[in-house]
Amino acid sequence: MFPTFQFDLKGRLTAAGIVALLLSVSTLMMPYMQASVRNNRVFLLGVACLAVMAILMLRHTLTGFLLLGYVTWSLLMSANESVGSAMYQILCLSGVFLVASWSYDRWKDYKGWVYNAICIVALANVAAQLVQVCGVSFPRGLKPYEQYGFVGLLGNVNETSALLAVCLPFFFRKRWPWAIPAIVAGLVLARTTNGIIAASIVSLIWMTAHYRRWAVVILCYCAIIALVGAFSLTVDRLDIAKQLSGRGLVYKVTALASTVKPFGWGFGQFDYVIPLLTHTGVLKEKGGKDGSTFIAYLFNNVADADALDKATVRLTGREDVQGIKDYLTDPKNNTTSMFIQAHNDYLEAAFALGIPGLVLLLAFLWRSLVRGFRKKDNLPAYALVASALTACLFFAWQIIPIALITVMCLVFVWGRDNG
Repeated sequence: MFPTFQFDLKGRLTAAGIVALLLSVSTLMMPYMQASVRNNRVFLLGVACLAVMAILMLRHTLTGFLLLGYVTWSLLMSANESVGSAMYQILCLSGVFLVASWSYDRWKDYKGWVYNAICIVALANVAAQLVQVCGVSFPRGLKPYEQYGFVGLLGNVNETSALLAVCLPFFFRKRWPWAIPAIVAGLVLARTTNGIIAASIVSLIWMTAHYRRWAVVILCYCAIIALVGAFSLTVDRLDIAKQLSGRGLVYKVTALASTVKPFGWGFGQFDYVIPLLTHTGVLKEKGGKDGSTFIAYLFNNVADADALDKATVRLTGREDVQGIKDYLTDPKNNTTSMFIQAHNDYLEAAFALGIPGLVLLLAFLWRSLVRGFRKKDNLPAYALVASALTACLFFAWQIIPIALITVMCLVFVWGRDNG
């Protein structure tokens, strides 16, 4: 009596997906992109996916949408073959955030499992450090004394220190504080101050918020500050002159270069621009012909040569060629090692994204912290504080394990309970 309708939803979605893939991969091309014609279609496909993710972000956070949308625009405008790695890392991490946030209502009752996994990651790194202390070359043939500290399962002591600091707040839960001494031991074995400072600040904030016995809190404050001071004076001695001639110089030049292009140099350009402004003299002195070739390689990969000229003039205060050469080859204006990261994610964001990008990043971070601390379970907010602090002295957000844990903290902050 009534007509029968058959609606093959699965078949239609599959066909629509094939059509979308065919059209996007076959037509998305950027003729002006500085890359092989074999790569630029794939690049723009990634940008298109990132734009879609930015729109989907609106459901969770307006500031996150604005930040990711601006990042997408920056990637599109600064298209060159050096941005591929950054773009796909951002794409994958954004995908993790959106999928986990979208499904948060289904798994929120089991978030303790995620907390436990983060704690296990930290303890696994400490266990690897202890194995390395015993002289065992682990993992992947790593020489335990190759660096001045023990790296655990990561590739650099700064990464290990930052990771342990970000994981520490999840040990503040019931039945987990017994493992905190292990994390402290791991921070000491890493022998770098960045993670120790972040972990100490987060611990002090947490104690202030959770304990009302001020005598105990003040005693803990004094003990932690004394231990950090002793660590800085004996284990990781702070050499101010060395820091100023290394990171300090890079910080200054990065900030100055950021003012030359207020809307950013684009992703992947820091690797070429900053070494030319802070390491040219060392390359010329030590490299000979090879050094000159490498300088030419750096210069040829700078997307905006005119902006580099302006940055050079602004940095040196000279416009004559000989005066600029004298400044750039002066040892006091050169770092001993070549910095291809700023060792400060905020300054590097200002360089890549410009002032608007830095403002949006800080706004998103602030909104996340405010929202996170207003929740009953605010441990992810404490972890975000630790992550934000480690990013001040290291490129923590470019290290995948730290970035992934930070994204999961944002999921706990912004994931909505639809029930």
